[in-house]
Amino acid sequence: MPNLQQISTYLLQSQRTFVGPAQSFLGRSATLSVQPELLGVSKITILYWGGNTLGQLIVPTLYVYFPQSSFVLHSEIFRTEQPLFVAWDVNAQNQLFLIEFSTGEEPPGEGFVDQSA
Repeated sequence: MPNLQQISTYLLQSQRTFVGPAQSFLGRSATLSVQPELLGVSKITILYWGGNTLGQLIVPTLYVYFPQSSFVLHSEIFRTEQPLFVAWDVNAQNQLFLIEFSTGEEPPGEGFVDQSA
């Protein structure tokens, strides 16, 4: 059964790293603070560069790997949706095999003000 946590705060980062002559790598990440703490997890770090696995759990952080192309979509979701939840699950070796983001029913007052006459 997946672990469900609410995202309480987030931090988006984008930085360019130079490797060798005239080579650069754009590194992007998102750090999500989550609650309640489940299985010792209080933070989820998303690295946007791919990787050989979906992610892994190293308490207190769940590391998740996504392609660079997902950064823009995820950052838009983190900035505009509230409340936002993350569901995840790991196998016996602490390798991530499920992660999904979802929203709950939006509270009154969220979103644009109705300006119709």
